Amino acid sequence: MEKYKVRTISVFHFVLAFITLILSCAFIVSKIQETINEKPNELIVFLFFAFLIFGIYWVSVKLTSGIAEITLTKRKIEFKWLKKPILKSQDDLSFDLNEIDSWNIQREFHYDTLDINSKFSSISISRFPEWRNDKDDYQSFINTFTQKIGSINKKRLKKIKRNIKSDQKEVNEKPIRDQEAIFNSSIKPKILLGVYIFVMILGVFYVYNNWNTGKSNIGIVIVGLIGCSYYIKKYRNKK
Repeated sequence: MEKYKVRTISVFHFVLAFITLILSCAFIVSKIQETINEKPNELIVFLFFAFLIFGIYWVSVKLTSGIAEITLTKRKIEFKWLKKPILKSQDDLSFDLNEIDSWNIQREFHYDTLDINSKFSSISISRFPEWRNDKDDYQSFINTFTQKIGSINKKRLKKIKRNIKSDQKEVNEKPIRDQEAIFNSSIKPKILLGVYIFVMILGVFYVYNNWNTGKSNIGIVIVGLIGCSYYIKKYRNKK
């Protein structure tokens, strides 16, 4: 039996909480400005909004993040909250490893997500990239879980081959699907790679032509280009 402590966050609830808080604070700030009826110094406004956004981020994390203990045995996986987030994404649960239909791990620009889907329930574990494996056992859990899934699949493939050779009926048990591997072997990553390269070209062209115009949305475009460059690197490596 192996136990792992993993920091996890509900991405949907985090985004929802972050947007709600920032819109609420923006409304309050606009009302204060209307009441005071004066334009403050630009530096003060910048510092104020910098601390405001940092505070919103901190509150959103506190609302949506928690610590879970994941227990792996030869047959079972168990998810149990040690520290529940205020806006929790799922309850404590456990199921047999042989009941798993598929699993999928996504390493995105902002967060990582592991989905384990069984016939009756599913476990979803999301975390921010800054939570490295020296702060929790996430990577150790991933390594062990991957080995267990590989071991189950080897046994099932041997059983299927043995039945085929002996002309017996096919067994109901099929290999557990790795959804990430299935996605990477499809044409979708190639299409996405082309889309991000096209967007990158348009974005660079836009920034080049408008750099000296003082347009405020150039910064937003640059942030988008950074995201595009990450996904170009990601899908190019997958290819």
